[in-house]
Amino acid sequence: DKRRRTPVTPAKAPDVRLRRSRPVHDSPGACGPHL
Repeated sequence: DKRRRTPVTPAKAPDVRLRRSRPVHDSPGACGPHL
């Protein structure tokens, strides 16, 4: 669990909002082009 929280970078910050609506998006690149 600690390894999954380590990749939490500032670029993934906006992904946290999508994670609540779409937990399927676990990739930092999937959230960028998706928006």
